[in-house]
Amino acid sequence: MPYKALISVYATRTPAGTYYTLALGDENASYRLGGPKMTPDTKVLHVFPVKVSELLTETLSLFPARALHDVVQERARQVAVEGRTVAADDKNDSGQMAVAAGYYALASGFPHDRSGNIGDGQLPQHWPWAAEWWKPRTARENLVRAGALIIAEIERLDRAAPPDEDEDGH
Repeated sequence: MPYKALISVYATRTPAGTYYTLALGDENASYRLGGPKMTPDTKVLHVFPVKVSELLTETLSLFPARALHDVVQERARQVAVEGRTVAADDKNDSGQMAVAAGYYALASGFPHDRSGNIGDGQLPQHWPWAAEWWKPRTARENLVRAGALIIAEIERLDRAAPPDEDEDGH
């Protein structure tokens, strides 16, 4: 069964007018795609269930760079196949995704790895998760995984930010 995603359309009234926001997610949570912060007055206008494969095809057609395509696809794979949903990501609130991304980036840069083992596929000393989650591959694939994990960590930080911060995190 293909993973189902939800695209939601929200309307938020502000003193400057009504703003419409798109959000992408699942039944547990969503990623906001632009627009003002949601308030208790924000209304859900419509929710569209879609297959991730259809969503990716449409979304990726907007980006010309192959590298960006691959990072977005890897993030979708992490959600759909590995179960790395918003709720799961939010439990990793001690920088685990950033650490994992760093190790995948280091593994792509072997022989610059000073410990002598990351580039050989051995489990890094401070890997944040169980050993079965360490799956290094080629240098490019490791960088794509690192990029997807970095995006996940940035999104988690944005969701965890206090509500009084503005859109730029200040």
